[in-house]
Amino acid sequence: MQSYKDLWIWQESKRLVKAVYVLTASFPPAEIYAMTSQLRRAAVSISSNIAEGAGRGTLKEYIHFLYNARGSAYEVETQLLICMDLGLAPKEKIEPLLQMEANTAGGINRLIDRLESSLQISKKQISRNKKQETRN
Repeated sequence: MQSYKDLWIWQESKRLVKAVYVLTASFPPAEIYAMTSQLRRAAVSISSNIAEGAGRGTLKEYIHFLYNARGSAYEVETQLLICMDLGLAPKEKIEPLLQMEANTAGGINRLIDRLESSLQISKKQISRNKKQETRN
């Protein structure tokens, strides 16, 4: 299995974190403990969950953390839309981040699908092997 650092989605999620930090640096000081903090934590959570899941012992745990990462990506999307609605940043500055989030979430979805398929194949193979052992 490749390192999580080699995963495109992990690399893209890190780029998203940087972009979120740059964007939120221009938010009003009154937002430092509100939207700025929440958005930054949600963005960091994406790459952190991808890494943590990759470090877990089982495929099932990895998938669980990828679902957490996807949830954080959707949280970032929602918060960016709220920032746009509140006028914390112009649409032209937020839209590229929304695209990065969509790319990341889509990649996470594809990885989850691939790993869940692999998990199902493994379960079928184990079941088939147990049946053969029982016959012997």
